[in-house]
Amino acid sequence: MKAFKKQINRDKPIIFFIFLYAVFSPVSLAGANTAVALALICWGAKSVIEKKVRFRECPLNVPLLIFVAVAGLSVLVSTDFKWSLERYDSFWMAGIFFLAANNITGKAQLKKVMVFLIVFTVVIALIGIVEHFIKANVQNNEFFIGGWQEEPILRSMGLSSHPVKFGMYLAMVLPLALGSIFYSKKWKSRLGYIVSFIILLLALLYSYSRGCWIAVLFASVFFGLLNLKLKKSIAVVSAGLTVIVLLVLLFPGSSVSKRVKTVFNVKYDGSTMERLASWKRSMVMIKEKPVLGFGWSRIGVENRKYVKDNEKPFNHAHNMYLNFFVETGLAGLGVLLWLFVIIIVSGFYILKRVDDRFLRITCCGILSSIVAFMVIGVVDYPFNIPVITELFYFLTGALFAIPGIEGSSLN
Repeated sequence: MKAFKKQINRDKPIIFFIFLYAVFSPVSLAGANTAVALALICWGAKSVIEKKVRFRECPLNVPLLIFVAVAGLSVLVSTDFKWSLERYDSFWMAGIFFLAANNITGKAQLKKVMVFLIVFTVVIALIGIVEHFIKANVQNNEFFIGGWQEEPILRSMGLSSHPVKFGMYLAMVLPLALGSIFYSKKWKSRLGYIVSFIILLLALLYSYSRGCWIAVLFASVFFGLLNLKLKKSIAVVSAGLTVIVLLVLLFPGSSVSKRVKTVFNVKYDGSTMERLASWKRSMVMIKEKPVLGFGWSRIGVENRKYVKDNEKPFNHAHNMYLNFFVETGLAGLGVLLWLFVIIIVSGFYILKRVDDRFLRITCCGILSSIVAFMVIGVVDYPFNIPVITELFYFLTGALFAIPGIEGSSLN
């Protein structure tokens, strides 16, 4: 009994800092990084004291380490070793996967983490909504739809430095909020989560991030499909929410619908043209170094050599898959796709074998968040944004923690 109490007491600091990460993640990257670092230190200290490391076997352990190693190899073969090495430090955040996967052991712990993450994201979302209506920072944050809109439209960005970053974070948390609506048994809690979902959705719309809108649509449909056999009402409501989002996006005359239409104005929309140009140039670069690429974080510099007349250089390829191909070659892209396949396949495996309602729906929510991340990667580069990278690793770790949670049929 005493040994069990000591075990619980040693776990408390780790869990506390994981909770703290969930609080700071939407608010402050520095705070989130500090929480992760302290949690890792506590985990290391606990391992030294107990003379053993609690390291749960899961299908993603080896692929993730290979993924980090391949990225490290791209640093070694980089066209500028020092440049790539200085920017390789973000991969330490992969440690949060192992932190979450090995230290979230109770259903109550997972529920608190998810609640903290959703609640504090809602707070930031409210700031974004208020920002939209009071038109804060208009001079620094205005854009003209398709270059032809007469009145500037303010893109909300909460506490982020860019509306797209804001949109990405909301797109990944929205599926978690959707899931929380259905695992709540009390009507007051369910109503609270419905309101939270609406707030997050509104903030996402006011970010005017088209890629993130599309990602949420895919994630919502995916969430509904996952629940077709588990609970028909969940699938129906999820489909209904998707329809509502579509109606909002396509409502005639609204600034949102006008923003949607710019996707098809290839010749006049600067953002779309920039993406198409970056994809085309990335394909040219891939042909030159297809196996190992140009080196980690080198695309922003190397693409300047391929710029033709009247073209502008880009910082990243506006496509996660092309970006990895250019910087890490076929090896890096292959491992990235391997990671995604293992995450989705393992998620389905866990989903089929978990009986607990909360764990099952949380699994659906996390899988849908990963799908949103993958869809965003088609039109942007989320791995270039530390707070989004951290959230991806954390949610993936939480997913693989589910089989080891007390009360899970897989435990």
